[in-house]
Parts: sequence; structure tokens; C-alpha cells
Amino acid sequence: MESAMQAFELHTPAIDLKSNIDCMFIKNNLLYYTDSKRVLHLLQYEILNNQLKLADLKAEQMNSKVDSIESFDEERLLVLSGGKLGLVNARTLRVEAVGVKGSITKMKVGPNRVVAIARGKELQILAYDKDRNTFTSMFGKGDKRLIQSEEILGMVWCEDLLGIVHKKAYLTYDLKANGFKEFSQPKNTLYPRIMTFTDLWVVTSGDFVMEYTKTGKLMLNSEIPVESSSKANPVLAMHVRKKFLIVVYEFEIRIFNLNNPKEMQRVKIGQKLSYKGWGMDKENVLLGVGMQKGPKKSLVSGFLILHEIPIEMQMKHLLLQCKISSAQDLLLQDTQGMPAKEFAVKKEQFNVNAAWSLLAHLNFAEAVKYFSKSNFDPRELLLLIPEAVSEEFVSGHPKDHLNQLLTTLDSLVNKKPGDQETKMEEGVNAIIGLLEGKRKVLSKNCEDKKDEKNEKEALKFTWATFPLNEHFKNKPSTPDVVLRIIDSGLLKLYVMYRKFEKLKEIIESDQNFKCNFEEMDEFLKKYLNKDGEMYTAEICQIFVYTKSGRIAESLAICKQLLQQNKPKLKPLLIKTLRHILVEKVEDKKLIQDYGRYLIIRDAEEGMKVFIENERLGRIMTADEVLSFLKANGKYQPEAKRIYLEHLVKKPNTEERFFTSLGLLHIDKIKEVMKRGSGSDPLTLKYRGVFKDFLKRHRTYSAQALLDAIKDFDLFDEEIFLHSVQGMHDKALTKLVERGKTGGDFSLAEEYCLEQSESLLALLLEKILGVYTEYRNKYIIMLNDKSVTENKQSELESLKKFMNSYESYCKIFLRRYAGNEKMDASKVISVLPDEWCIREQKDEGEDAGLLKYLVLTLSDRVNKYVNYKIAKNAAEMERLNLQADKAELQKPFIVMSSKSLCKVCDKPLGSKSFCVFPNGVVTHTQCSKDNTICPIDNINFAKKIYE
Repeated sequence: MESAMQAFELHTPAIDLKSNIDCMFIKNNLLYYTDSKRVLHLLQYEILNNQLKLADLKAEQMNSKVDSIESFDEERLLVLSGGKLGLVNARTLRVEAVGVKGSITKMKVGPNRVVAIARGKELQILAYDKDRNTFTSMFGKGDKRLIQSEEILGMVWCEDLLGIVHKKAYLTYDLKANGFKEFSQPKNTLYPRIMTFTDLWVVTSGDFVMEYTKTGKLMLNSEIPVESSSKANPVLAMHVRKKFLIVVYEFEIRIFNLNNPKEMQRVKIGQKLSYKGWGMDKENVLLGVGMQKGPKKSLVSGFLILHEIPIEMQMKHLLLQCKISSAQDLLLQDTQGMPAKEFAVKKEQFNVNAAWSLLAHLNFAEAVKYFSKSNFDPRELLLLIPEAVSEEFVSGHPKDHLNQLLTTLDSLVNKKPGDQETKMEEGVNAIIGLLEGKRKVLSKNCEDKKDEKNEKEALKFTWATFPLNEHFKNKPSTPDVVLRIIDSGLLKLYVMYRKFEKLKEIIESDQNFKCNFEEMDEFLKKYLNKDGEMYTAEICQIFVYTKSGRIAESLAICKQLLQQNKPKLKPLLIKTLRHILVEKVEDKKLIQDYGRYLIIRDAEEGMKVFIENERLGRIMTADEVLSFLKANGKYQPEAKRIYLEHLVKKPNTEERFFTSLGLLHIDKIKEVMKRGSGSDPLTLKYRGVFKDFLKRHRTYSAQALLDAIKDFDLFDEEIFLHSVQGMHDKALTKLVERGKTGGDFSLAEEYCLEQSESLLALLLEKILGVYTEYRNKYIIMLNDKSVTENKQSELESLKKFMNSYESYCKIFLRRYAGNEKMDASKVISVLPDEWCIREQKDEGEDAGLLKYLVLTLSDRVNKYVNYKIAKNAAEMERLNLQADKAELQKPFIVMSSKSLCKVCDKPLGSKSFCVFPNGVVTHTQCSKDNTICPIDNINFAKKIYE
């Protein structure tokens, strides 16, 4: 015997019963069979260790040959014997009632103890009469509609439908409708057979078994090749068990999957069989067969056991062979229709089993996928590298570990040099990745459930049913302990396998790793000075020492490694050194010593020690920091600038620090200007920085900054500082002086508009001062009788300047005509007397002073007119409100002898009454308050007030 697929196992060759089996039936561990002598036997059977043990209980002689036995109810069997039906007690084998008589060839018990019987071509449906303990005909007797064209060969019930087969067709009979429906397209076969699978019909058609719906329609892609028309290896029997189709041939048994139509298993018998009958219980199929036995090959009867291997065992068998896809197919078939929660448990267990199987077969990439989808125990995974697990958590050596698994590479046919090292690296990377993922999940869960109860509650993991090791399976641990195992294991793996980037990541992110720092220190000492360029053990030592509070030692290692001048290490070490000084150190000397060293190595990172340390204010004052920075030679100005920029961003910083920062900016500009000009790109860059500083901050001493720039051409900065001090006169004097030559005072105008429009009059006065200066020069030169060579040209030049200034002033006046800040009378009083209001040549609309006066007066008139309109409108509104009030206070009403009180509905008569503004009239005594209408509830006193 051989097994191609592990769905069933065949056990126990035929047992000699010393009598032939005619038919058989199984019910509740009881075996019924009849022999050729018409004896009905009752045996109790038990299958232990795949061996069948039988115990005779009862035997009863029957009057006729028994053709069929079926269960009728809990206590009775329905037996077809000698062409008639009989009810037999399942324990005593006594016949309790004789049913229908007369040449019955087939029977089948259906729902609610309805029985279908066949007499050759005739079908009849019987109902059981409990009171009379007999059967009565429901349909069929004498009913020509139930007579078939051929002899009925088989029947099977599917709920209220009866499946029928004869040589030429398959039909369904509907018990409720009392009608037939023929199947579509079945072919003739040597072995006509109809069975049921869930709510489908399973029938033979040609050389195939096919599935049909309840209504007789063929299911697509349901054909299973069973060679049912073969004469060389004929089919002896077919049965459906769960999702399996079991086909018995003369020399073999084949198992097919009805869910996924294909052959699953083929069992060779080794000799020719004769089929006698069958029965099944929860785990086994018993086949009654005739087989040859002994040297004389005499034919004996007995049983074969087809033991169904549980799905879990089948999956385990496939998983151990790393046939994950096939095992997953079994899982999906087994869990169809299962509730979501139960399915989730099954899926979780499968994922863990698949993951360990893949890992054992060194398929690390696929193993990671399944581990990631399961709640695996990270301790068992870490145990694959025993050196990474602290002795406090595990003693002795694990049964299996990664190095042992990798020895399987020696058996690979195409093994190449370096394969074991490659696989080792792949395996370590997979383990590290999974541990990091699990650590992240556990850490998050601990953060989300931060209370004493959860911290003490043991974690629950899913373990494989066939793990490599089971060291931790019966050792539940709290989240804190599991995280300590993972954290210490990860740190060791990073060091052992030189994972510098991993160490760099945890140091830069300052992760809160948990481990036994003393034990870790001893471990690290074994790996010091063994890592060439990357110094992973030393880097890990810095991390461990920092976390365990050994700050001075941690700083010393950082400095020692920096002195090795390793380019790849420098960025990490500098950041680590800075981080320790900022976050961990409160000793002034340590901060100063290592801060100075760090500034020399990297000024920007070094300065972060003093600007990112929130606790520094308790350790060093700002003046102490500045004094310390001053001692750092060539780094002092830049370091001081960085620190001062940090200071001025803080609230309540003293003015002197702002001023000091401004002076540093000026010093930088002076330094650059000595090497170039005030307009080269570098100078403009630093001037831009200084201007930005001046605009963002106003707490500095403007005078101190003015004193610092007075000998340098920093015109814009000087003007801005004058404005900060409110020295607008000085600012405008400088601006007018700058625009004097070209007659362009636009910068001065912009200044006035930015600061205050009231400065426009002052600007006009200063421009007129320049005009007066040129005019006086012109008059003096004109009255000078001495004749010089250039006198005429100078006079013309002065005259030109005077004209341009006059023109500019008139345009200026027109531009700001009507401006409230420029008093027209004051402006006219300062204008030169020689300027005409309107000259003959001023033909243009915008020419001369007349336009300024017209615009100014128009604006004044408009404002006055608008004021009068607004005043009149307000007065009209006031009068309208008074009229409304008077109207409310003067209601009237027409009274007559028929006028009634609105409250009591009685005549007003000669009694006193109240009249409300809304026309309501009531007796005085009927109105509680003569200001509130008793009908509409209107408060007229309040309304008049409003």
C-alpha cells in the first residue's frame, strides 16, 4: 500500500469473518451486516491504533436475503428484505413491524421519516403512520406520472428533493410539487450513480463525475475524471464523505476533492477486491470487501479502514515539508463558513506554523511575511542566536539555533562558496527586523495601557505546534521583561554583526532601551577594538553608559573616538557628544571642557550645547557663557553671535544683549568692507542681515549703533536708526541732502509716508530751504558787478536748479492737496513771495499753485458739505422718532352702548375703562397693569422707551 496524499490512511487488511458480507450498515459504533445465510449480525467495533477490534453482540436469522439497511430513527432500522420493508429494533434485531410488501427493489429514507421505494420502474413515496406503526402511500401507487421508462437504479434525498437515476437519465422528484425534472446533458455510463454533496447533486456522466445544482443545472468546471466507463479497472463503488469523493476500483481506491475538482490521493490495494458495502463514522470509512487470503488465495470477507487524517495533521504534514501553499488551501477549505473570530484564531496559528517552517528551511524572506502577520514569541526567535540572550533569562543551550540550521546547506547540490555566510547574514537581518517590529508594537501597547495592572499582566503569544525550541512556552513574562530581553538581544546583535547604522539610529533617536547594563557592559568588553573602522562595540558602549548614568565615561569615549579622525564616525560622535551635554550633564566644568572641545571640532554643533540646553540657566548665567566663549580665540565672534541670537529670541532679554548682537553685525560689515566696497555681494549680504535685525528687534540702543557706524557709508541703516530714535528732523535733513543734487526727493517722501504724514510739511519746508539757498546764491551772484569768465553759466545753472525745485514743490503740493496733515495757510506762508498763484504761461490744468489751492479748498468744502448732510439726516431721524412716539401716546377709539370689555366680555357701560394703544378697551378693574395689554401682553411703557 502507498499513500500519494495525506487525506486518508488505509489500515487493517481484511479480517476473516468466516462468512460473506451481503450488505452492511454503521450506526453509533455499531456494525450491522448480513451474510449469505441470511443472518443479520450486530457487532460493536472500536478502532485503536488504526486496528479494527470487533465484538459480537447479537445475531438474528432473517426470513429472506437482506438487500439494504438504513437508519429509520434512534431505536430502529429500516430493512429491505425479500422485496418488502420491515422495521427492526437496533439492539435486539427483532422485527417490530412489517411495512409495504410487494417486489420492492430500492428504498431510501428521507426527511421526517418519509421513505421512497422503487418497484422496478415504479416510484412510490411512503409516510410513516406512528399510531398504526405502519406505512401509508403519499404518492405513486397507481399514479402513472411516477412510472419511469427504465428500471430505477438508485435514489438519494437532498432535503425535499429526491434524486433518481436509471440507465438513460437522472431526474429530481420534488416531494412538495409531486413532479419530476430531468438533469441537463448527462452522458450514459457503465456505472450510473447519484449522490449528494452539501446542496449539490453528484452524478456520473460518461467517464466523469459532475456536480449539478438542486434544479438539475450543470455546475461549470466541476468535472472529475474517474474513468467510470472503464472495463479494465471498473468502478465498484462511489461514496461522498464531507468534501471527498471516494471511488473504489478493483485494485485501488482514489480520493477526489469536490471543492476543487481534482484527484488528491490514490491508494494501491495490491490485489483484486470485491465490494460488499460501506459505512462511516466521524473519522473513518469502513469498506466491506471480499479479498483473497493465504497461499490458496481463498476468498474471505472483512473490512478495510480508510482513516481520515484530521485537517490539522494534514496541514502539519505539509508545513513540515514547507508546502505552504498547499497547506493554506487546506486551511481555506476547512474554514469555509466559519465565524470570523474562530477563523482569526485558526489563521493566526497557521501563520506562526508557516513562519517557523519557512525559517527552518532557510526561506527567511517568506518567513518574515508570515511572522509579521502573527503574534509570535520574540524570545523564541532570539533564541536562534543563543549568544544574544542574557543568561538571566535562559540557561543551557537551545535545541536548535541558526548555525545548526545553516549546516543543511552542506547537503545542497549546487552549493557555492560563501553561501553559508550569505544565508547567515540574511537570517540575522530577518531576525533583527522581526524583533524591531515586535519591539515597536510592544512599546506602543505599553504606552497605550500605562497602569500597574497591565504592567504585571503576562503577555500572550501564539506558539507553533512544532517549534524549533520551546524554552519560553511555559514561561509567561510581563511586557517589561519581554522588552528587556528584546532590547538587550538587539543591542548584542547590532554589535556581534556590526550593524553600525542600526546603532546610529537608536543613538540619534535616543530610544529608551531596557536592559541589564552591567551584563551588557561585560558583553561589550569582549568586542572592543575588534571592528576595524566602525567601532560598533564602542558606539554601543557610549549608549549603554549614557543610559546607565555613567556620563563622564560616555563623554570620554566620544572624545577618544573623535581623535581617531574617522570620517564616517565624526557626524554621529559630534551629535552624540552634543546630545549628552545638552540632555544629561549638569556639571559646569564638564559642559565647559567638552563644549570647548566640541566648538573647536564643529562650531555650530558646539554652540547647540549652550543654546539647546533648557537647564543651562541653572548652571551658567548668560554673562558666564559669553565670557567662556570669549576665551575661544578665532571661534569667539561666530560663537558669540550664535549665542546672542539665541538670547534675543528669549523673553525678557536685557537691552545690552540686543545691542551687543547689533555691534557684532556692524563689526562683520566693517571687516568685509575693508576688503571690498559697500556694494559688493558679500557686503550687501551682511548689510541685509543687519537690516533684518534692526527691523525685527527694537530693544537695542540705537544711539550706540549710530555711534558705531558714523564713520562708514551705511546710509540706509543710519536713516533707520534715526527713525527708531524719533530723530525725523535729522533723517529728513540727510535724505534731502542726498536728493539735493539731482532734485529727486522720492526717498524722503517715502520716509514721511512710512513714519507719519505729518512729516510732509517738514519735508516741504526743508526742500524750500534748499530752494532758498540756491536763490540767495543767485541774487548775490547777479548783484555782483565783478565779471568772471563762468559767471553767466553759473547763473544759468542756479536758475535751472531753482526752476526744477519750484516745479517739484508745485507737483508735491498738488499730490498732497487736501491732506489733513498739511495746513494750507501754513504752507502758503512758507512759499516764496515770488511764486505766483497763477501765471500767464500756466495753461495746463495741473500747472501752478492755483490747482493746489483749488483741490485743497474743494476737499475742505466737500468735507463741510458731508458734515452738514450727516447732521441734517440725524436731525430728521430724531424728528421721525419723536413723531412715532407721539403717535403711540395718542390712541383713539369709537365707543358705543354695544362696546364690550375685551377681558370679561361685558358692556363697558358707565364704568371707568382703559384704552390701550393697540385699540384694546377693558374695564379698569379687569386690567391689572395699565401699561401692559391684558390681551396681547404688550408692554407699552417699554415700547415707548425703546
